[in-house]
Amino acid sequence: MNKIVDIYWHGIYYFYKHTFIQSRFPKKQHEEGITMHQAPSTRGTNLEHVQEMNRALVIRQLRNTQAISRAELAKTTGLQQSTITNIVNDLISWGLVQETGMLQGGRGRRSIGLKLNGGLLKVIGVRLARAFVSAGLFDIDGKEYAIQRVEADVRNQPEHAFHIMKEMIRELLGGEHRQVIAGIGLAVPGPLLSDGGNIYLMADFMKWEPVFIQRELETEFGLPVYVEQDARAGALAEWWFGSQRQQQGTMIGVLISQGIGAGIITDGQLYKGQVGFAGEIGHMSIHYNGIRCECGNLGCLEQYCSVKTVMNDIGVLLKDGEPSSLTEGFTYADAISALQEEDPACVKAFDKAARFLAYGLVNIVNTLNPDRIVLGDDLALAGDFLLERVKAVLADRTLPGAYEKLAVQTNTVSQDPVLVGAGALILDDILQRPAYFKNKKNFD
Repeated sequence: MNKIVDIYWHGIYYFYKHTFIQSRFPKKQHEEGITMHQAPSTRGTNLEHVQEMNRALVIRQLRNTQAISRAELAKTTGLQQSTITNIVNDLISWGLVQETGMLQGGRGRRSIGLKLNGGLLKVIGVRLARAFVSAGLFDIDGKEYAIQRVEADVRNQPEHAFHIMKEMIRELLGGEHRQVIAGIGLAVPGPLLSDGGNIYLMADFMKWEPVFIQRELETEFGLPVYVEQDARAGALAEWWFGSQRQQQGTMIGVLISQGIGAGIITDGQLYKGQVGFAGEIGHMSIHYNGIRCECGNLGCLEQYCSVKTVMNDIGVLLKDGEPSSLTEGFTYADAISALQEEDPACVKAFDKAARFLAYGLVNIVNTLNPDRIVLGDDLALAGDFLLERVKAVLADRTLPGAYEKLAVQTNTVSQDPVLVGAGALILDDILQRPAYFKNKKNFD
């Protein structure tokens, strides 16, 4: 345990050492200017910057609709009709927007519909997990073109993980879409302590700190690479590609698997915190003198409701003689199937996990007052069993009025949301600077 805690603080030491040096000797800013999720400038803006902001606003509206008219765009964005006309003409000439045909409007009026050209460019998403590595090719609409997955425990083998990732990316780049692939997004487990894509701490990956993963992949493939914590990537996918395409408000996407993390999105922007630890709810203490966690703290949430805990609890129940169809050596998939058949041991273990997860979420709701909570990853496979119990605790324990307007659901993205979200990291950046599409060299 002491070794694990030492490695944890060793990662933090490396991070602050690096960021201190960078603050004293800053590198030249990236020539293209805007970087992903960059904080708004406190300085004045010129006309071109205002135009980019307006274009990005129009694109956000288009991302949330199947088709929309110019008049409706003017209404929803608050921009003048002439401004909308100019922006739409630019976006059409750049190939980013297409006309779709006639739409039926109010008072029987008909107008030409507009939509994003989803297939204009592609992105590669890569997910690094504790037990597997996966990669996929996606377009602006989140449409999947190819998926790869390799089962492997790479927690202590960064070289092996790099090899797998590179082979996957190389294969995806070798297809017919090579000329329109804009970049690579990588989602990794949290807690993630990183700076500019360089990993200084990644929980349970003891030999990975420090690893210059962004530089390694950019050098290899000559494409921009973004690195993000997996829960934030999953939340981003749900925000843009889920069934409820939210434009405003706060959504919290919670991943519950071997660990627990959350992605916090407000008005389309990911919140990361000062050093990137925002959303690490798995290490929120819910018992001042509880179970010792790998991070060194006591009573961390993930010690009570992670998939690892569920599996251990079922194992203990079986040894204690609890009736069950499961036998020694059962898998998590076996446990989910047994739960659906109301297996007594599984019902007890999953009920406990659902209640403890909800206790943690009570603190989140009372602190952030979100519009929506989306539960995803392995524990969410429990479906309605999980939702019913989480909602019951939230209704009973949150502050008056906080629960009534809160939506709680499981993930609605049909593919792996973390993998889709890894690709969305690139899209989210590019679509905030639409002039990218003006430069035809990006598509040669």
